[in-house]
Amino acid sequence: MRPRLQVMRPVLACLAASALVAGAGIGLVMTLGPVATSNQTSSPTIPHDEPLPSGFTFPPAPTRGPRAGETPWPTRTSSLPKLAPWRGSEVLQLPSGVQGHLIGVGPDGALAILEYVRAAGGFQASLHSIRRDSTPKPGWPEGGVPVPGSTLSEAIDREGTVYVATGTRGASDDTPTPLVITAIGSDGKVLPGWPYTSPAALRGIPVGSLVVGPRGQVCFMDFLPGSQTQDFHAPSAIYCVGADGRLLPGWPYTSPHPMLHPAFGPDGTLYVEQTTKQSAGSYEIAALGPDGKPKSGWTPWKEKALVVSPIVAAPDGRVYLMIIGFDEDHLVTLGGDGSLQGDRALDFPAKQRFSAMATAPDGTLYVSTCDDGPLTVFGTTGGHISAFGPDGSTRPGWPAPADGPNKIYISPDGSVWTTWEIWTTNQRTGFAMAVFDSTGKLRAGFPMEIPDLGTVLAFDSTGTAYTIMSTIRGSDLVAITG
Repeated sequence: MRPRLQVMRPVLACLAASALVAGAGIGLVMTLGPVATSNQTSSPTIPHDEPLPSGFTFPPAPTRGPRAGETPWPTRTSSLPKLAPWRGSEVLQLPSGVQGHLIGVGPDGALAILEYVRAAGGFQASLHSIRRDSTPKPGWPEGGVPVPGSTLSEAIDREGTVYVATGTRGASDDTPTPLVITAIGSDGKVLPGWPYTSPAALRGIPVGSLVVGPRGQVCFMDFLPGSQTQDFHAPSAIYCVGADGRLLPGWPYTSPHPMLHPAFGPDGTLYVEQTTKQSAGSYEIAALGPDGKPKSGWTPWKEKALVVSPIVAAPDGRVYLMIIGFDEDHLVTLGGDGSLQGDRALDFPAKQRFSAMATAPDGTLYVSTCDDGPLTVFGTTGGHISAFGPDGSTRPGWPAPADGPNKIYISPDGSVWTTWEIWTTNQRTGFAMAVFDSTGKLRAGFPMEIPDLGTVLAFDSTGTAYTIMSTIRGSDLVAITG
């Protein structure tokens, strides 16, 4: 089975709706089954490693019109036009009973897809490489490359190598089991020396988030072997494996507390958030060198917060993250030595809270927001995407309206894509997508009704987006042009 963790917090429901953060020690709702996630830090879909300039400030946010009482959908607070009908094109319909998850697009344009079929104790997965004309990539096994166990996390690197972390299918929560990391090359063959098997540990909840580094290493988090705790209060470890499938010298890095959101810097430094107490709300950012030891000269930055966003490590060595509090959100900038270079409250459209962020190659920072308050758990109808330039000024044409909690994807052509759920009072009734030019102008034919939120959008070099959606007929790999 492929699990997804999602944080539910009444105060920060729009963040939960975007499934951005898996928190530590906070009430968790766990969904089991082959469900797609969008938190792959190595995904080529969202460029998120461009730096923000020093002195970055945010201008006063524009005000927003009054809500139409408490009337739920379809009464809408945004100025978006009526939803256009779905017009995506089917690339491939997966066989009946098969579910799929799109991992990403390789450098040759081939699509890496995990397919799942039911098996004893859960799902059996296999990796496939599909060309844009729906045909299998030459040289790959007809039935794909089998992936043993229950898949937990996946990543694809710049060469098209796919890494998959799996657990023991059907294992009981009180039995220590290993994680298995398999590396499959772009030719459809398991790389020499792989898979790597971690030491056995208790894992009553899923772990194993994979991140791929610039030196060919892949790292993942796990519970510390020997620990008797099986939740987000447990001691944890980070393992880093080299291109030959062997554990790198100096690893694992261990902590007596939980760790979250590992992210690589361009020099191979691995940044990680870790709690400083056996409870949520106290965090520090640690920096680890290639040898698995704390980076020389780095002063761990500490903060008390309700929750922190995933780390964004910039090419110039700076580190960014969002501090999400009860009353306001802050963008924090750390220098290459861990020193605090900026801590700025974000001034969003009225009564809006942070949902997600992404940076474009030109340095523009895009931030999505949605309505604050308990209604966002069950059906917000208000959201925005704001865009800020390198000097902190609002980009002309922004913010742009959206109709709910939204994820952001940046296409190679610079367009901004967002998706959201449509809710009535307590029931999800549909899904939608919008595409904006970099000027904030809504592209013709959007917003568009879509059959499903699908997996993370992955773009090819032409800007065509691909995802796998659940339709009436089953799971379909679809292409969408903006």
